[in-house]
Amino acid sequence: MKFFSVTLLLLFGVIVCVSDGATTTASYLSTSDRTRLKQVLSTAWELKDLPAVHYAVLGYKHLGEAVPKPQDVCKFIIDNSASSSATPELLYYVTSAWKALGSCGNLPVANIVKTLGEVVERETSTVPDLFYAVQALNNVGQKKGDAAKLIKTLQGALKKDDSLLNLGYSFHIAAQLGTDGTFAFDRIEDAIVQADEVDSRFLQFEGGLSITALLVSGAYKLADTVNKPPPITGDQAVKFANYFLSRRSVQTAKGAYSLLDVVNTLTNNKFHLPVAITLASQAAVSLEQPRVSVRISDLLGRPLSADPLTVTAESATRVGDEVVVLSKKKFEPTTGIPSILEPSGISRSDGKRPDGLTSSVACRTVYSVNLMETKPERGLYKLSVSAALAKPDPRLVGNVGASLTVKVMCAVGVENVEIGTVDADQTTQAKLSKITYPNKLTVPVEADSLQKLIMKFSLKDKSTGKLMTVHQAFVKLQNTVTNQEIVFVAEPDSAKVYKFDIDVGSKASEFGHLSGLYSMELIVGDAVLSNSFAWKVADVNLKFAEHTASSSVSKDQYLYAPKPEIKHLFREPERRPPAVVSNLFTGLVCVPLLLLLALCLLGGEEPERWPERRENDDMLGPLTVLHYRRAYLSGRNRNCKRKFKVTQSAKKVLVTVFYDLHGVLLVEFLTQGTTVNAASYERTLVKLLCALHDKCNAAKVEPFHDNARLHVVASWAKLGVNISNFPLSISAIGFHLGLGGIFTLFGIFWLQLNMFQTIKYLFGIGIVTFLCGNKLLAKIASERKQH
Repeated sequence: MKFFSVTLLLLFGVIVCVSDGATTTASYLSTSDRTRLKQVLSTAWELKDLPAVHYAVLGYKHLGEAVPKPQDVCKFIIDNSASSSATPELLYYVTSAWKALGSCGNLPVANIVKTLGEVVERETSTVPDLFYAVQALNNVGQKKGDAAKLIKTLQGALKKDDSLLNLGYSFHIAAQLGTDGTFAFDRIEDAIVQADEVDSRFLQFEGGLSITALLVSGAYKLADTVNKPPPITGDQAVKFANYFLSRRSVQTAKGAYSLLDVVNTLTNNKFHLPVAITLASQAAVSLEQPRVSVRISDLLGRPLSADPLTVTAESATRVGDEVVVLSKKKFEPTTGIPSILEPSGISRSDGKRPDGLTSSVACRTVYSVNLMETKPERGLYKLSVSAALAKPDPRLVGNVGASLTVKVMCAVGVENVEIGTVDADQTTQAKLSKITYPNKLTVPVEADSLQKLIMKFSLKDKSTGKLMTVHQAFVKLQNTVTNQEIVFVAEPDSAKVYKFDIDVGSKASEFGHLSGLYSMELIVGDAVLSNSFAWKVADVNLKFAEHTASSSVSKDQYLYAPKPEIKHLFREPERRPPAVVSNLFTGLVCVPLLLLLALCLLGGEEPERWPERRENDDMLGPLTVLHYRRAYLSGRNRNCKRKFKVTQSAKKVLVTVFYDLHGVLLVEFLTQGTTVNAASYERTLVKLLCALHDKCNAAKVEPFHDNARLHVVASWAKLGVNISNFPLSISAIGFHLGLGGIFTLFGIFWLQLNMFQTIKYLFGIGIVTFLCGNKLLAKIASERKQH
């Protein structure tokens, strides 16, 4: 029973206000958040670390809290200001805390101004040093030096390092320069585009909370100084706000101050005002509690305006089937103190308001609507809420379409409850007794090992009168003497009638063969039930067959006995073929490669004799053979193969000889100083074609070149050689495209596809390639036969 109660408590507590839109804010800094941040800052009052004291003083100022022991804090700050090794950063911490306290003694202003003035005047100062110096000078009410020189130094430092941290410092520096700070305004957009978006709800910069807060607060302060809207959209402002509020659990004084400072900046600027729309009541409604309350506030939990807002429930959609049960319903302002819950879902028990606001202020932030007027069915609903001022304020962002999750509860009633027994072989009719909730059957039910214990019941929604099913429907049997219990699940049939039956004889082992009186309890529960219950229905006297205890080890003894050793059996590796078979297969695979190498080695030998020229022989050998033979003409011995040098000698002349099987066709000497390029090669080919036409009486000459360089290919293409031989037919184009597709498919198979996918695609491409190739080869063979 305890387990059941805890389960229902968890189910009721998990439904909280969430926003699934990227343009809405679903939280704010509550009193518990401010209290925890105050505790984080209070660790600095040990007065051991100056930066921590600085952050604590400024953080307390944002919280509106008084600094404890201010005299001791002032003494600690002034002592640090007199340090001989004071750096711009240390002086910034001293002057900022001194200014925030406002009641400390005098600082050595002259020494501070001298040290900081040197930093501002120095051309090699870094951006952080310039930030600390300018802020410290402003804290003590001193001038910042020549603004033009400061801007020049700052721009030079940014050229060396324009990291996000330096850009954030530069925005704060420019904000102190008034209208002269316009030079840094254009860099705001460069910084914003570097923000990382997370889950379409958050925007943040690399470096975490401190750098993000520095950049955002600096951008808004600079925009306010130059009186221009920052290049930050309303959606981006809301996403930044969502990120800052998600970091409310910071554990350092610096993080707490950064969070408070940037939230105050987002709330108190004249460009954007993020609106927080959160649940102000329980996330569950029922007939007893039909109203849903929402809080409309800024990020600090304060009212947006002194005047009432117009809050509208745009729609209420059931999760799962997207049925809209409510549309354009107006919320009503609360007239009394509503029941407010903290975001954790735990209400305050001390009588004080957990949000820290007065009743009048709270009533101006909380609005409610009766969601049960439309009689929605039980389940989860998405409630879309929008808020607007009577006088439109363009600063408001995140005030439209906030999505809140609400659970509609229902009360369940149990009807038609029957309990009894029936023979296990069902030879006789069941003996059932009717009972009404919440009564208990007066006479115990008798059931022996030859019978079945059965119970039937129906569950009905009280608001609609319809039969329903629930997530949890259990029947618990508990021995009245030993308190041993066993739980069974009741299952509904197609008519939504629950039925529970057990064969007493077959379930004897689960009861430990312990006969006696058992208490029978019906447990019904669901996340959307407002009256989940556990009902003691009747007492059952179970009689099990006599059982002889075996000499085997009992169950409890087995739990503590040594367990048998578990031996893992790995699959035996598959048998490998004999080495002879493997070597034979390797050899067969290598045979084509060896044959190719052999043919290449034998292909360059000189034929023993030249064939005689035949009359009317117009057939010419391919040009590759002509070039191959040309290498043999440079020596005295025709059978001596020589290799030409790669570079030309200054005392040699290049000669090109073209010949066929019947003799020399053309001899051409290259003029000294002439470069072999596309133009010269083209002239040579023209001479060759003329020689072939004159000496061989060839009506049609079609040379072929298979290893031409780029300018050679360009010349052949310009002359129209070889291209005209390509048959422009569907079969030729399809064949070549099919080959290309096959090679492409093999490449994709290597990178991405598996074997079965590749075979599927190869089958289609292969059929097209085969048909086109067969037709193309048949056409080529037919043309050769005609010639």
